Formats: sequence, C-alpha cells, structure tokens
Amino acid sequence: MTEVGIIGAGPAGLAVARYLASEGFEPVLFEQGAAIGGQWSGERAHSGIWPSMRTNTSRILTAFSDLPHPNGSQVYPSSQSMRDYLLAYAERFSLIPKVQLGSPVVALEPRAGGQGWLVRTPWAERAFDRVVVATGAFHHWTLPGVPGLATFSGVGGVSHTYQYVDAANLRGLRVLVAGGAISALEIASDLATAGAASVTVSVRRQRFVLPKLAAGIPSDHIVFTRLHALAEEAFSAARVNRMYTDVALRLGGRPEHYGAPAARATVAEAGVTLCQPFLPLVAEGRIDVRPWLTGVDGQIVRFSDGQAAEFDAIFFGTGFELRLPFLSPALR
Repeated sequence: MTEVGIIGAGPAGLAVARYLASEGFEPVLFEQGAAIGGQWSGERAHSGIWPSMRTNTSRILTAFSDLPHPNGSQVYPSSQSMRDYLLAYAERFSLIPKVQLGSPVVALEPRAGGQGWLVRTPWAERAFDRVVVATGAFHHWTLPGVPGLATFSGVGGVSHTYQYVDAANLRGLRVLVAGGAISALEIASDLATAGAASVTVSVRRQRFVLPKLAAGIPSDHIVFTRLHALAEEAFSAARVNRMYTDVALRLGGRPEHYGAPAARATVAEAGVTLCQPFLPLVAEGRIDVRPWLTGVDGQIVRFSDGQAAEFDAIFFGTGFELRLPFLSPALR
C-alpha cells in the first residue's frame, strides 16, 4: 500500500486521510499538537479557539458529507462539540492509529534525485512519494503598523483576537477591539455582555452585519442556496451584487439604522460579516463604533475622525498571514 504523508490532523488533514484510505492508500498524519482537531482541539499552544466560541456556519455546513452531527445538536456547534465531532470522525474511519501526535514537521523537501519527498520531525525522517500540506492558515496573526502602538500602557495590554480566552480579566476595563470581521465583533459582543466598563470597535470600513439566525433560520441556509450558485454562473456581477445586497438588507438591515457608521451602498463595496448580537448592542449603546485608529500615545488612542479616547486594553482582529516555515527554500 502506498503511503502518503499528511502534515496536520485538523479538519482538512482528516478529510484527506479518510478519502485516501478509501482509495487504497495508507495515510500517515503528522500533528504538532497533543490532540487531533487542529484549531478545534482547543489546545492553547496551537489554537485560537476560545472556550465560548461557536462556529460561524450552521451544523449542516459545518460537517463532512459522510458524518452528520448527532440529532439534537446545537444549530451553531460549540468549540467543544466540534472537537468531539472531529474525534468521532477520526474514530469512525479508523484514522486515529494513523496520526503521529506531538510530531511537528520541521522540514519538507524533495528527495535527492527529485523522486518523492522527505518529511522531517525533530525525532525522525520519513520518505513519501506524495505529501499533502494541511496545516491551515490561521496561526500567525498580523498587527497593523499603528504609530505609537508600542507605547500603549493600558493594564490589559495589546493582543490579537487569536489570543483571546474570556472576559474574566477584562471586566471593568475600557477595551478597544480593532477589526470588523467575525472574531472581532463576537469578542466585542462577549466583552460588552460580560462586564467590560466600555467596548469600542474601530473599523476601516463598516460592513453589512448579518445575524446568524433570522426568524429561527440560519443565515447560511438563506444565502448559500442553489439559486445563488446558479445566479453567480448565469448573471452579471452587478446583478449578483444586487441580489446579495437585497439579502443583507432583508436579514440585517443597514448598520447605520442601529447607530453604527453608514455602510457603502452594496455588499461588494462594503463587505459582509456575521454576528448575532453586535448591531443590537450598538443600538443599546453598549458598543461604540469608531473609524480606524491612527495613533497611540500611552493609553490615548486617536482615530481618523480626529477624536481620541483612553483605553485599558486593545485587541486586534486584523487577520493572519500564511506561513509554512517547514518548506524548503526552493518550494517556498
């Protein structure tokens, strides 16, 4: 049986391993952590999942085609449910014996003569004809180059949303969350309902914000339909943009109607994100929304509209960069 090396035992690595095993290959998975599941393992050394985090897609979209979630599962599964689901998937398809835990890959390079590949861990070296890289893209966070950021002196410090655990050590503090995507909005909402003295969100541009549930129906059941897929193939980009904008307005309305900054006219211009409680919390005055930050001086943060405010902690939800440090220079 031909062995195939797979780097990573998260959702992608497990799906690849299950498929290759069904086609007569012998997958060998290398996992740097102490458990399978990738980000969903919740292992702090290798995961940016916080304990209260839930999926941003409903259980039907957050499942493999050959293993549905159990009957009665949460509509948006918790991080613990996802960890258990991936473990159940690995057990069902006999993948666990194929995973080498605690085996970070430090090098992937062509074999001498160009026949196959060498996979190196700190303790061993294995040769394979084929290797699949399934390490994910959300491990190395990025911080923007804000002038004076290094001078920030608030007691809560500067962090990335990847490092967020819970609101316990931020209660009573004035927190700035910089970013407009899902993690930033969900963490801001978490803080606003868990005792932060104040929560301010700073955005480069205001996106449309869809609730996860609209009249009890998951938003992705409304947006990700066969109709929309066919429309993208058959209609002009302008018409598809109008369709998605109409859906965004129907599900979430305009952010400015809640007291957030005005979004641009269409989804294509403004962008879109998901968060159930964010806009209602803005409407209640429990979250303030400001334009992007332009400078920091001690605890004072300045914004692009010329205003400034004092904060005790800053979280950046500003994305990730893809890093595959184990690739040989030629591959990189």
